[in-house]
Amino acid sequence: FLNASLSTKKRVAYELKVVIGYFENNYIDLTQRISSAQFLTSSEISKFYGQMMLTRNSFEDNKNISVISITASKKLRNAMASSIYNNCKVCPETRTGRIRTIRKYLSFLYDHFHGDKSVPEEVIHSFHAMQNKWKAKENYASSKRLARTVELVESVIPNDIYQKFMHVIEPNSSENPFRSSKLRNFLILSVL
Repeated sequence: FLNASLSTKKRVAYELKVVIGYFENNYIDLTQRISSAQFLTSSEISKFYGQMMLTRNSFEDNKNISVISITASKKLRNAMASSIYNNCKVCPETRTGRIRTIRKYLSFLYDHFHGDKSVPEEVIHSFHAMQNKWKAKENYASSKRLARTVELVESVIPNDIYQKFMHVIEPNSSENPFRSSKLRNFLILSVL
């Protein structure tokens, strides 16, 4: 980031502040962990990933967005919880930036503590495994996983497979996998 623009440096510094704040709030000392080669676990990475989709205030204040005071209507409670959750979310690019920042910060710490030393192979392997988990989260957060809409006239299942399926579930078919209630299951699957 040395040759980056001022706005990029500012953005990365803010992301680093958010990331370090998250780990401080969860009593995880990144510097100590990396220096002692006790890298982050899959569980810690997953929790971090889940929190990074939220605004800084929503996890710094330890606000539990799923707790809503009791109201008369369950539909109203659900709407309120959904609204609170959606208001706390950040855009995918922000989450990707936070993940990229933690990955690069951990690389910096690793190089600082272990870069000029003879490090055991298991430590190198563990660090690279952790970094690969971060890269996977980063790639997942940044990829566009948009669902393709299907018109009602379009068939999702090819016709030949659908016809074979319908033949197999007939109550008198020898290929029918159901042991009992063949007619009931046939009717249920026919309605779908």
